[in-house]
Amino acid sequence: MALGKTGCAEMFVRPNDVPPIREGDAVIHKEKQMTSGTTPEKGLTAMKTKVSGLWRWTKRVLVGIAGLVLVGLLAGAVFQFVMTRIDAHKYPAPGEMVDVGDYSLHLNCTGEAGGAPTVVMDSGLGGTVLDWQLVQPELAKSMHVCTYDRGGMGWSDSGDQPRTSEQIAKELHTLLGNAGVKGPYVLVGHSFGGTNMQVYGSQYPDEVAGMVLVDSALEDEKAVALTQSHQPSPLLLKIYATIGLTRLPYTLGGETSGLTSPELEDEQAAISSHRKHIFAVADETSSLEESFNENRTDPMSLGDRPLMVLTAGSVHLTGTGLSQEQVSLIDKLHSESQAALTRRSENAKQIIAEDSGHYIQVEQPELVTDAIHQVVEASRTGSRLTGDKASPR
Repeated sequence: MALGKTGCAEMFVRPNDVPPIREGDAVIHKEKQMTSGTTPEKGLTAMKTKVSGLWRWTKRVLVGIAGLVLVGLLAGAVFQFVMTRIDAHKYPAPGEMVDVGDYSLHLNCTGEAGGAPTVVMDSGLGGTVLDWQLVQPELAKSMHVCTYDRGGMGWSDSGDQPRTSEQIAKELHTLLGNAGVKGPYVLVGHSFGGTNMQVYGSQYPDEVAGMVLVDSALEDEKAVALTQSHQPSPLLLKIYATIGLTRLPYTLGGETSGLTSPELEDEQAAISSHRKHIFAVADETSSLEESFNENRTDPMSLGDRPLMVLTAGSVHLTGTGLSQEQVSLIDKLHSESQAALTRRSENAKQIIAEDSGHYIQVEQPELVTDAIHQVVEASRTGSRLTGDKASPR
């Protein structure tokens, strides 16, 4: 009966009761666990180990890439520094360095110093004295001619900020005074240099005998906004210059700009790729709208002094990313603004350089030379600019 009772008791097991594991069964269960693989805890640990290893490998790759980039940037900066030093010996300044305060500007004067008026030339954005070397030697045969590099450009030291036309005109005035170049002057300005010379004429009207504007900068706000939106940012230009990217195409044998006489193209390319020069270009670009506002706010008026306006026959904007509609708009605004410049003098003349683009002094230097001769003659004799030559008033 005892066995019977025990047997019946074992048959009525409650649902929550766990059947006892006999010693033999425990051994079998443990062996199954060992043969079936890792436990859940061991699987999680293995996964964590694998992820940790992958992250360590990724970090090594990222650190390696960062190191390579850093080495590349450093190499570029050293390359720019070394090549600038080499250029300083290879291409000495063609003119003289003149102290204008805390820095010096490069002035290159040639020709007869006694013949008034002296012709003073200013280049376009990014230009140097070399921009005028198809014009200056010819003019120097009969008159005193001075070209110069704005602050930071070419061989000049970096100038004071901001790099606006008023600041540039002030520096030019100090430069000419300190160098002993006496007025009055016939001012010649190409592109942005044209804006600077107009501002100079507004600030120092008694020093101006006449003016020649060589495809002076288009200052219309719409046109400025369109063209600047397709140009590298000034900050990006400075970064490129610091790490030597601005010089790399020239060093690797790329084509030069061709914006000077053929024998000076390598020199122009080297000097224009220096960090100091590119920084000055970036600073002037950042201040363009302010410079144009200065010119619009206080426009120059020459009275009856001669003004020659040379206008490019066509506007070359291929490869700028502008649509045909935008190019047509800029071409229209360019034509209108050039014609409007003749209103700055009662003795003005406009000549369209049909066979030239923006750089008339390079593409048709004889046209620029002749225009300057006409203005110098008119300022000396008091004659009017009409027809092909100056005629008596």
